[in-house]
Amino acid sequence: MPNDSIDIFVTHLEELLLECGSYRKMSQVLNLPESSLKCWILRKRTPKLSTLDVIASKLNCTTSDLLNPVPLNRNGTNTKSSRDIFVQNLNIFFVNKGCYSIPQKLYLIDNVVSDFTLNSYFRSNDYRVPTLKKLDEIADALDTNTYELLMEV
Repeated sequence: MPNDSIDIFVTHLEELLLECGSYRKMSQVLNLPESSLKCWILRKRTPKLSTLDVIASKLNCTTSDLLNPVPLNRNGTNTKSSRDIFVQNLNIFFVNKGCYSIPQKLYLIDNVVSDFTLNSYFRSNDYRVPTLKKLDEIADALDTNTYELLMEV
């Protein structure tokens, strides 16, 4: 099941663009630069997870909703950052599969990241956050949907 979260995210942005009527109004609703919105819709760039959190908050939905192919559920918000949720859910996958060492964890996710990068996801400060593309690759390796990696348990 290949994930393509940017396509799903862009679909939700395009729906919002139709609601707003213009990039300018959408920019005002989300409090983000028009240029960023245009780059995302044209798939020239992708937002950071922290930016997805901001967008989700403005739309009164969860970050995982932005990457879910069903229509946006605008009746909830994250209680934690999507990065914290991702780390928690990734740990759950590792424990459920009995993966406790870095080599076991890397094997489970098909080595789509280096050991340094994987360790950096779990640091309490100065941590790294995966891109949407990397999230898709990790979700594919775990045979799950990308949005499920960002769903609060």
